[in-house]
Amino acid sequence: MLCLFLSSAPYSHSADLAFWDELQALSKEIGTISYLDEICSDEEEDPIAWKQFFDNIRADPVLSLVQKKILLAIYEEAYISYQDSYRQCTPNALDILLEKSLIVSNLLQEMEIEYIN
Repeated sequence: MLCLFLSSAPYSHSADLAFWDELQALSKEIGTISYLDEICSDEEEDPIAWKQFFDNIRADPVLSLVQKKILLAIYEEAYISYQDSYRQCTPNALDILLEKSLIVSNLLQEMEIEYIN
């Protein structure tokens, strides 16, 4: 769904980490999306974009190791939370997937407008 956005999503690259709150929110929403997308996708979607987003975070020279671990933990917590709640795709899961996708899209747009331009 949002894999194209996420593989090139803006993050940190600012000495004062102006993106920190947004990065935490993105990590949570992406954790939810990646699980629900797994169970609701009709086709096998390549998870490379999700991995690339987190590879970019891991490689970011501005983020500390602790910050990187926090972001990954937030992602995993959201992923596991929905994994515990949903075993199969339901209409509610699809609604949540759409809602979370819109949230991520809006966050990325806000980040681009506020911090890139």
